[in-house]
Amino acid sequence: MPYTEASKRATLKYMKKLKRIPLDMQIPQYSRLKAYCDHKGKPVNTVIKEIIFEKIVRIKQIRERYDKFEKDKILSVINQLRKSPIDMNDIDGICYEINKHDRFIVYGSPTLLNLLFDFQVDMKMFDKTVLLSSVNNGKILVPKNNDLIGLFTATGRLLGCCDAKFQEVVLDTKNTKILFSKSQINSEYIDFSFSMDTDNDYYEMHYVFLFLFDLIKTRYYELYIKE
Repeated sequence: MPYTEASKRATLKYMKKLKRIPLDMQIPQYSRLKAYCDHKGKPVNTVIKEIIFEKIVRIKQIRERYDKFEKDKILSVINQLRKSPIDMNDIDGICYEINKHDRFIVYGSPTLLNLLFDFQVDMKMFDKTVLLSSVNNGKILVPKNNDLIGLFTATGRLLGCCDAKFQEVVLDTKNTKILFSKSQINSEYIDFSFSMDTDNDYYEMHYVFLFLFDLIKTRYYELYIKE
């Protein structure tokens, strides 16, 4: 087949396009990036520079903030409210599961989920998505195959009194599930159980939840983010 002028022009156009594509990016990925940049009204190189700069600033913020966190003080406060000291191997195991999975979806009552707002924002800084889901029919987030599921329940009612939809969408899946509860609860639906191990009143248990997830994100930073 002869190499026509039209073929030459097409080849040159393709080669010019290749020069603008980062070495580790395939043409379909570049096309999506170009469409995004066109929507923003910015050149591709400008957007890439902005992304790199934002990443550098975020890493600096993370280091400055978390290098000041004192894990031992957080641990000491939690242990004062528990019947037995926390085993840091359990915390490391939770961090491992969060890191291994694409997203961490937490299901529970709004009262408990509201305690996770700072955790959700900070984990976003670590490029880890944390989603908070209602357990009510019609508002339940459907997990994907590689999502980690967290179940927040003070008394275990979430497991024993859930409706059929929650059972089908969440509990009956093959996703790894971690249960966070006031006392130790065993269930066929969960893979790991973490007890607050406290007999303290309702509000003090909330403080244990708060400090626990401060501890988890601090340890996550040490294990997977800090250089």
